[in-house]
This record gives sequence, structure tokens and C-alpha cells, in this order.
Amino acid sequence: MNTKYTERDARPFNLICIGLMVLMLILQFVPFWHYDGVTSSINGYVWLPTDHAGTEAWLQSQIGDWFTIQYLFAQPVLQLLLAVVGIIVCIAGADYKWPLLLPAACGIVGMWGYLTEPALQLGSGWIFHLIVCIAMIVAAVIAFIPKTKKTAA
Repeated sequence: MNTKYTERDARPFNLICIGLMVLMLILQFVPFWHYDGVTSSINGYVWLPTDHAGTEAWLQSQIGDWFTIQYLFAQPVLQLLLAVVGIIVCIAGADYKWPLLLPAACGIVGMWGYLTEPALQLGSGWIFHLIVCIAMIVAAVIAFIPKTKKTAA
């Protein structure tokens, strides 16, 4: 038997990644840190840090006085931008594989942040956020792996 390699259809992977990026956007805006009866979302803290001074004080008490918003800023902003642009591009180019590079990048940025940033590891459900990031990477990578089909010789 011979093995024949064929292209995978990009559309299902684009749709999966669109769903995962939408889920990641939602997760960025739901309550993430819970302390002293207060809740705060990742993007609420990142975009409105003066409204979340208590969050920064709590994070400093958990991590150290050296912690400020600057240590956390890059990952959520990059992930937000990559997800928004990725959703638009994956919808517009649903029949092509190249748009899947954006959800892969979004997943890599998210994975980097959740595995290296102690403040993100203090949030409730950060493992779920990490799983969504890994799923984006896996879906994008699988789309680029050719299918194999056994053929009679």
C-alpha cells in the first residue's frame, strides 16, 4: 500500500479557531481575580488600572512590592489585538490556511503569559485560559499537517 498526502480543508479549523478566540476574548472580560469580596477582570485591570487600585495592591501583597501593571500589560494587550484581528481575518479568509497563523500567535502569546506571569497564575480559572490557548495552537498546527490516505498499489 502507498500513502497519499492530501491537503486538509482549512474552513473547519478556521471556524474552531474563531470560536476559541471569541471564548478567549470573553474570558479576558469576566471576573478573574477575587479578593476581599471584590472581583476584577484581566482587561478591566489592564485598561483601567486607576479604577482597580485595590487589585494592584492585592497583587503586590501576593507577589511582591516590585509588581506593577507594566509587568502584566504586554500579554493581555497582544492577546486582545491578535484575537480581534484573528477573528476578522479567519472569517474573511475561511477557505485559506494562512489566517490560522493569527490564532496560533494568539495562543502562543497567551501560553507565554499564563506560564510566566505570577499575577495571571493568581486568577481563578487561569488553567482554563491556558487550555484555550493551547487548543488554538493545536487547531492551527493540525490544519497545516497534510492528511494521509492509504491507497492500493
